[in-house]
This record gives sequence, C-alpha cells and structure tokens, in this order.
Amino acid sequence: MILLGARAQRAGATSTQVNLVMIAVATLVCSAATTAGGVWSLPAGMVGWLGLAGAGSGVTIGLVAFFAAFRFTGPVRATVLSNVEPLFGVLFAVAVLGERLSGLQWTSVGLAVAALLFEASPLRRVGVS
Repeated sequence: MILLGARAQRAGATSTQVNLVMIAVATLVCSAATTAGGVWSLPAGMVGWLGLAGAGSGVTIGLVAFFAAFRFTGPVRATVLSNVEPLFGVLFAVAVLGERLSGLQWTSVGLAVAALLFEASPLRRVGVS
C-alpha cells in the first residue's frame, strides 16, 4: 500500500486520490468478507453510529496526512515515524483508561521512543551509528 501510494503520487496522483481508491477497495473487500462470513451488522443506536462516523473520519484524516507526508519525508521515513501512533495509544490507555503497564512493557515503550528519536536525530543523517 505504501509503495504503491508513493509511486502513484510520483506519477501525479494527489494524496486524496490515493486515499479514496485505497479506502474504497478496503471497504469493498471488508464488506464482502464480513457479509460472506455472516458477521456484518449495522451499529445499534446513536452512539454506535457516532462511533462509526468518528472512526471513519479519524482514519480518513490520518491516512490523508500520512500519504501527504510522503512528499516531504519520503515513504520510508514517513512509515518509520508513523510508529509513534501505537505509543500514543499506550499512553492514552494509561492516562485515560487507567491501564497499568509492567516494567517490561514500559521498557518496550522506552525502546520505541529511543528508536524514533534516533531515526529523527541529526546523527543518523550523517551516518553516525
């Protein structure tokens, strides 16, 4: 997806066009799979519909921003930097949902942060490792 999206943008497609095609294909495939498996159902109540709309909007905005970043950072660097997303998910779970992490899990969070900082550091660009 990332390589094809980057290639399409180099050929003149906009990040919005890339996302429209990608999300349309994913929607069709997932709809067919869930319908065939008999597990497809509509949201129940207003909260379900708001959740669906919010999730759809969030994914769309995030993907448009992700693919738009290709023009500035390139697909490889944008992909590496997108690994900050799970870190925010973990921190959100701790801060808002009251999740508790073990020492090993906090160590993993620290390693992920260190790797992201190293990727973005000037030392990496000059070849110091």
